[in-house]
Amino acid sequence: MAGALHLRSAILAARGGDADGAHEHLAEARTIIGHLDGQDGDGGWHQLAFGPANTGVHEVAAEVELGDGPAAIARADGLRLPPDLPKIRAGHHFIDLSRAYLWANDKDAALRCLYTARKLAPQQTRHHPTTREVVRMLIRLHHRSNEPLAQLVGWVGSDL
Repeated sequence: MAGALHLRSAILAARGGDADGAHEHLAEARTIIGHLDGQDGDGGWHQLAFGPANTGVHEVAAEVELGDGPAAIARADGLRLPPDLPKIRAGHHFIDLSRAYLWANDKDAALRCLYTARKLAPQQTRHHPTTREVVRMLIRLHHRSNEPLAQLVGWVGSDL
């Protein structure tokens, strides 16, 4: 439970612009992982998933919340999500990562992340405000026809 609370605290600190606080909570979470079996799990408690992969997901999310796209991408590099990680958590990770790639001006990677999120958690992806934000920006940034983007726009909806 302590690890899950540190992850949530890290995100709250990042949303508040407290980079040091976010990184301190993430470091504490990593310390707790050292005392566990190295597997992600929720100990039978809903929404308290904790372990190396979920901590990695939160490290990426914290950098996104802090507005540091390159740091988020660097943290995501090498992160492997286990197949039993909740799909909604994995989908949200790829939505966050799409924003990081957008900030790094990698439009194709941002679009790929949204398609991955769609595959993992379609309803969440379709209605998430960040999805809509990224799609709106991709529309503005593309100066030529982009069929995968046009298909995603059609799927998300025309109320962008």
